[in-house]
Order: sequence, then structure tokens, then C-alpha cells
Amino acid sequence: MHMNVRTVKLLVAVWVGVSLWLPLSRPSYGQTNLQIWHTPPKCAVAGNPIRISANIPSATSPAEVRIYFRKQGTTPFYFIPMQPTGSDAYTGILPAPVKTVKFVEYCLLVVDRDDRILKSPLFSVPVRNASDCPEFLNRSQPDQIVVSAEQVMSPEIGFSGKNVHWNVSQYPGRPYMYAAREIQVQALLTDTSSVQENKSFPSPKPGLDMKKALAIGAGVGALGVAGVLIARGAKQEESTKWTISADDPAKKVGAELNKAPEIQTACGTIVTNQLYVTNKRAESIEIGTIDYEIVLNRDNPTGSCEGGRIGAFSPNVTTVVQPGETALIREWSNEVNPCSDCPYLMAKCRWNSRYVIHTSAGSAVAEATFAVEGNLCPTSSRKSVDNGIPLKGDVEP
Repeated sequence: MHMNVRTVKLLVAVWVGVSLWLPLSRPSYGQTNLQIWHTPPKCAVAGNPIRISANIPSATSPAEVRIYFRKQGTTPFYFIPMQPTGSDAYTGILPAPVKTVKFVEYCLLVVDRDDRILKSPLFSVPVRNASDCPEFLNRSQPDQIVVSAEQVMSPEIGFSGKNVHWNVSQYPGRPYMYAAREIQVQALLTDTSSVQENKSFPSPKPGLDMKKALAIGAGVGALGVAGVLIARGAKQEESTKWTISADDPAKKVGAELNKAPEIQTACGTIVTNQLYVTNKRAESIEIGTIDYEIVLNRDNPTGSCEGGRIGAFSPNVTTVVQPGETALIREWSNEVNPCSDCPYLMAKCRWNSRYVIHTSAGSAVAEATFAVEGNLCPTSSRKSVDNGIPLKGDVEP
């Protein structure tokens, strides 16, 4: 009888332990049919909340949708829930960035009904003055923004607002962010903040036909072929002098590239790029070919970093920019220096990239940098420097 009582107590203890552990166990990260359709804001304004919208097309509505965000240059993420606003549409409002913040980084995370999760690549939104942000609408602050975190952290790192409730010291919820499977995101060409019921999400617009593309990109010489990557992987001697030029003396067209992250410090990093064009004319403009040139300008030790290259591609989001509009024309992301390829050479690398966008009103230039620093491979995977793999540079469109 004494043994039976001990056995019963043991079984009860095990049952209680399992019951308590199950809700806190990590979810399954298997296959899921969920998708994310989203176009990031072109800019944000200091002191004003940031509205983020997305479509999550699925036969079954997801169990949870979150936005993870932070001030660029910091490590931990805050998160807020996204609320359904229509058929497949979700919206979330981030607290206002303070004036010292230059960029806000964020990603979207979705949990399906089978407790599987996925997330978008990391997006980067520049913080500007209201006069420099064409899409700024001076939206009113919501009644309350509840900000949480998956770890204990200090509140208000880069963000503020009297209506913001900081819940970060309690780290509620489950640790989704660093275990989620990352997927590509489809561009959403409408503002889903006002999506009505049963409104379908759009498909990307088709590119220019070959004849029109060649006519618009008439000064690019051998690179003027739309929709095809030219000289892919072609090596270029180290140089700080650009070989691709642009002709827009009247400054009728502007361009900007948002890259996140700009520095890789661990293997398997997903680098995301959004290329924008601003039309400063009174008439709409058409986008033709886009030339790119990547130059290696830091190679330490010599020969341990991938060389530069040149090429050309076409827009994949939109080919027409309306008067006064800033439009996303190209978006791409790649996994850079994946963990499966370890070991890499230990090196410090830096690449400068130049994108020349040819339009019906002239051409514009966007520039970016990408660097790799530190030991990307675990110590157990490292071989001698002689047997290592050179570090790869800026991602190809």
C-alpha cells in the first residue's frame, strides 16, 4: 500500500509537470501554407506612430500576427500584435520613433492554427522630417499601443509616446522570433489600412516589354537588356572608381536603396533590399533597366573577400511612377554566407554598390554599402585559413 501511494504521487507529479510544460513548449516549425504580402512604408516621421499593413492570404485565419521592431543598431526586439482589418488584411501601429533614430527595423511574424510559425525578412524604414516624407499623413495617435518583448529589456529604446504601455519587463508570449522559419514576401501594391471585406490582394505589375525597355534605357550600352542579369558573377579589379554613370542634370528623378542589415556578423544572414524611385516631375515616368556595379574596397587579408561585379536587371514591383510619388520598384533578398558553407576565411570585407535606374525622364543613382566582420563560423567548424571559403559580398538582385 505504501508503494502504491508513492506511485500515485509520482504519477500526479509527472502529470502536473507535463501539463505546465506543454503550454510553454516551443511550437512546431514544419511546413505551412501561410503567405505574407507586404510592401514596407517608404519612410517614417520622428514623433509620429508608424502604420504597418499586410495581407496574410490563407484558407484558415492565422492564430496570431505580430510585428517585431527595434531601433537600427540595437539587438533586442519589441513586438506588438497586428489586428485584422478585413479579408486577409492586418494592421499594426508602432510607437513613434524619437528624433535621434535614423532607421527603424522590423519584421512580420505569423503563427498558424497548427502552431507553426514563419517570419518575413528584416525591413528597414528611414526616419525623416515630415517635409521629406511624401507619404506622411500626420495620423493621430491610437488610444493605446501595448509593447511587449520576449526577454527582459529596458523600455523606450528609440521610441516614445504618452499612449504607449511598455510591457517589456514581463516578456509575455512564446519565444517565436529567433526560431521562426524565414520566407520571401510578396509585394502588396495597395494600402491595406483601408482594405474592405473580400477585397483581393493584387499581383505585381508586369514589367516593360523588351522594345520599350531598350528605348528607355538607351545610354546603358551592352547592359541595356531588361529582365536579364548580365555578367552575373563577373569579377572586377579592386577600384573606387565607378564605371557606370548616370545623366540627370535636372535632378528630375531621385532614387534610394534601403538595405537591412548593412553588416553581417553571423552566418546565414538574410539581407533584404528595397529600391525606391521618386518622380519629381509633373508627369508620370516609366522605369527601364537598372544597372548595378559592386566594388570591393576593403579586403583584409587580401584575397579573402569576393570580388566586385557588374550587371543589369529590370523592376519587379512597378514600372510606372506617378508625379510626386515615391514608389518601390524592385525588392530582393538573399541568404548571404550560409552556415552550411562553413568554414569561411576570417576577414574584414566591405563592398560599395551603385544602382543606376534609367527612366523616361533621365537616370538616378542609389548607393549602398555591405560589410562582413567577425568569425562567422563556430570554432568547431573552423579550418585553417588556407582551406577556408572567401566571404561573399553584397547580394545580387
